[in-house]
Amino acid sequence: MGLHRLFQTISMHGEITLVFQLGITASAFGFVYDLVNL
Repeated sequence: MGLHRLFQTISMHGEITLVFQLGITASAFGFVYDLVNL
């Protein structure tokens, strides 16, 4: 619930770049994680 509210606040302020950066960071981390566990 807190996370949803945080996301709502970010959307309201138009911080799309922040969300985009977080998404890329998560994807990059997952990619590296997969490589390590290959």
